[in-house]
Amino acid sequence: MTDVTVYGGKYRYIFDKDGARALRHGEPWRDCCGDGFILALAQDLEEAREQRDRLREALEDLIDVALELDELVHYDRGAGKYVEDKCITKARASLQQLENNQ
Repeated sequence: MTDVTVYGGKYRYIFDKDGARALRHGEPWRDCCGDGFILALAQDLEEAREQRDRLREALEDLIDVALELDELVHYDRGAGKYVEDKCITKARASLQQLENNQ
């Protein structure tokens, strides 16, 4: 089964035992039976979203582990505060970029 929602929920593509169809605002919109192109796009999008979610989890785990290591967070006397190592900062930036591009 493939079930993909796009454009803020406006459109939904469903491919299941009943065939392939598209909904618009939750209402039947078009019959997509036999349209392999739309199915391929929906499956690729579904896979890309799953990969994105796995990457997000890996980045969150990396940040958690890095914060447990004292060497990656240190007190900067000049700034008068604790600062994170560049690897944590980059991981946080990557995670934020993933969140912004959902």
